[in-house]
Amino acid sequence: MQRIESMRTTQMTTRSRAEKIGQAQVVLTEVLSKIARPGYFGVATLTVHLQDGHVQQVKVMTEKQIKV
Repeated sequence: MQRIESMRTTQMTTRSRAEKIGQAQVVLTEVLSKIARPGYFGVATLTVHLQDGHVQQVKVMTEKQIKV
């Protein structure tokens, strides 16, 4: 019985990991769609925090330079 419970936990962890990776990919796509265009000058930083191979947090920072 313990073996089956262990397998369920592994499957849930894998699904959760896949969902978090998917979320990180969506964030990257959104950031690129906002900044990868003519007239944008600046910096975009996407930071993915991991713990033991698991995505814990995704941070996005953008800085736009305004030409004077």
